[in-house]
Amino acid sequence: MKKEFFTKILSSAFLLLFSTGAQAQFQGDSLFWIDGSVGLVLHDPGLISNIIGANYQHDKWIYRGRYGNYTDYALMGENQFNLHEFSAMAGKRQLNRLSHLYGSAGLGFLTGKITDQMVTNSGGTTTTILIVQKISTVCIPFECEYMFIPAKFTGIGIGINGNLNLKRPLIGVQLKFSLGKVR
Repeated sequence: MKKEFFTKILSSAFLLLFSTGAQAQFQGDSLFWIDGSVGLVLHDPGLISNIIGANYQHDKWIYRGRYGNYTDYALMGENQFNLHEFSAMAGKRQLNRLSHLYGSAGLGFLTGKITDQMVTNSGGTTTTILIVQKISTVCIPFECEYMFIPAKFTGIGIGINGNLNLKRPLIGVQLKFSLGKVR
């Protein structure tokens, strides 16, 4: 009984995995589009990510260049975070009639500054010291998205994006908009 059940589950998973590859009907066309996204960084409340990317797809492989700006929009005063990311990525895409699922990773460069305030009280006087940390490091950007494609040249979706580095790792969720030859 257990062996039959396990065999059925394993064969169903195998068929599901390999049948999704046949859903995409590429006719040798290359697809290209630009996209923009706005999102929130999860581990830093108030930190907003703005990402612009250019994509090129051949068969199921997508090649992507992206620029990301991570900042907090302070109403009064100077921004505490102001980070910029430049990256090149590659990944795979599963496409069906009205949507796609996409994942990629790559190599990039993160630069910018983080400003902190240190307040000291001594002898009845308060002193505020600004500490500026400059960041320049190599990073590993990654992205996973689900995009709804209602028309041939537009798409809207949600995604998870991140940037792994030694100085300031960033992981967040985003709302994406695409324009170009998406399907």
